[in-house]
Amino acid sequence: MKEIVAFLALIILALTYLIVYAPPLSADVEGWGPALLPTQLANKTRNAGGSMAWPKASEGFVVIPYVVTDQYDKENIDIAIDAMAEFDEITCVRFVPRRTETDFLLIDSRSGCKSIIGKLGELQKISLEKMGCMNTGIIQHELEHALGFYHEHSRSDRDTYVKIMWENISPDNVRMFDKEMNMQLGLPYEYTSIMHYARYVYSIEGDESIDPAPNGNVPIGQRDGISQYDIAKINKLYNCAIAILGFWPCGGEIEGTSGRVTTQNFPQNYANSLECNYVIELTNGRRVELQLQSIGVEKTDLCVYDYLMIIDGNGIKVDMRMCGTEYPALLVSETNRMWLTYITDGSARGFVANYRLICGRSITESKTGVLFPNQWPGSYPPNDCVFTIKAQGQIFLAWPSFEVEPDPACVWEYVGLLSGLHEVSSRYCGGRVPPVIKSSYNAISLEFVSDTSVNKLGFWAHYSGRDTTAILR
Repeated sequence: MKEIVAFLALIILALTYLIVYAPPLSADVEGWGPALLPTQLANKTRNAGGSMAWPKASEGFVVIPYVVTDQYDKENIDIAIDAMAEFDEITCVRFVPRRTETDFLLIDSRSGCKSIIGKLGELQKISLEKMGCMNTGIIQHELEHALGFYHEHSRSDRDTYVKIMWENISPDNVRMFDKEMNMQLGLPYEYTSIMHYARYVYSIEGDESIDPAPNGNVPIGQRDGISQYDIAKINKLYNCAIAILGFWPCGGEIEGTSGRVTTQNFPQNYANSLECNYVIELTNGRRVELQLQSIGVEKTDLCVYDYLMIIDGNGIKVDMRMCGTEYPALLVSETNRMWLTYITDGSARGFVANYRLICGRSITESKTGVLFPNQWPGSYPPNDCVFTIKAQGQIFLAWPSFEVEPDPACVWEYVGLLSGLHEVSSRYCGGRVPPVIKSSYNAISLEFVSDTSVNKLGFWAHYSGRDTTAILR
């Protein structure tokens, strides 16, 4: 009897160890192979910024030894090696055949497609079943798990970008849609990530398990290969000393208060088959103003082949896909970050744009409200702020308070009415209150410029869909 009790105690102890100390496991089906259940683990909140990251060698590479078992034929082995080789070209991660290393990946044909998340240490298995998992995108998906990344739809901020349709998900697989406390790395949510689930994964009766928001037509769940966003994540996490975004030499991180963004060889034709991501990141509390100077991208219906797409740092598209030669003159972000994604399969001139740091606001959600510099009613510092208001109809702008440095020509400090390519059509300064301004269309933009010589109180203005001058005064 004592032996039985001792044996049961040993089993309980072993199970407790597995539950508490085993590393996170990702089980992926996504249309291939049978449904797999992940182990319920207590330490799933570890992230790739901690012990789950692989070490970086002194020469700047993250070297990960691997062994491929003899269960695969030559064709499957070649697919796996080619999938790993792509990381060599665009990141500082190097998958190399194991020699005598203690820590390594063992790629084996077991049940389904699954991987430990992050570095486990010693022998670490990746299951890639021969029937259903030997595809470049699936292999790279599991390798990203091994590098320390959870699924994209598991991000803690995912509810802004997707709606999880809990009622359509198989109860046994609900845990696959849990949020994880994984790092965002300062990068926006990305539907095209190879780490994103498809729409119908783990669905009960073929209904959607994931609905992209706010645009339900956005494609998700691609398994063609690692995206530019996936590359950016890896390079940023492991601090790779190459272009953080984009295949070198297109794309990259852009800093500074102003500058220029342009495609390769502009105004000569760009190369074929490019995917370039530029990210402009400025001081917190400011916004990015982008002025497109020229664009010459292959014109197609719906811009499906070559295009430029501009995305705010909050993940909302500032402007949808652009192609051909027509473009908006001025784009302003809601945040201090703006992404430019440039895709080509053909060849044309490309684009060139100037950017600068601005303050101010962009207002679209309110029919009435007030505008004022950030420091109002205190004395303002040097500023160059742009306020943009968009409404359903004509906009009226009145000025209950106005105090800007006086200047006969309103050159050094002024509030200006903008039109066209950032041209100021009217300027106001001094202590004399401007007249009520009426927009010609359903949008109006103001620029507030100040220097360091004299600091006044600034202004506050009231905007509305009707003339409220008599009420305010």
